[in-house]
Amino acid sequence: MRYVEYGKTGKKVSVVGFGGMRFDLNKSNEENAELLKYANAKGINYFDTAPGYCKDRSEDIFGIALQDMPKDFMFQPRECLQNLIRQKKQSKL
Repeated sequence: MRYVEYGKTGKKVSVVGFGGMRFDLNKSNEENAELLKYANAKGINYFDTAPGYCKDRSEDIFGIALQDMPKDFMFQPRECLQNLIRQKKQSKL
């Protein structure tokens, strides 16, 4: 897995991320959480989700998975990103 620096944080994130917009809603939250843990075990450490993804189940799935992630990870909830973008735009006014 290739990693790059995440802004000025000094943290390294995988160039491949895992977005929580598309889980199999026919499976349980626990089964879907296994996908996140597998991705992390394979080196993916950048994850993203937001309210409303997967009929509001995505954040619950992430909550289950994040408790048992085998490796370090960077989690970027969409709301935080949107707030940062708004703040940057306002600071330029």
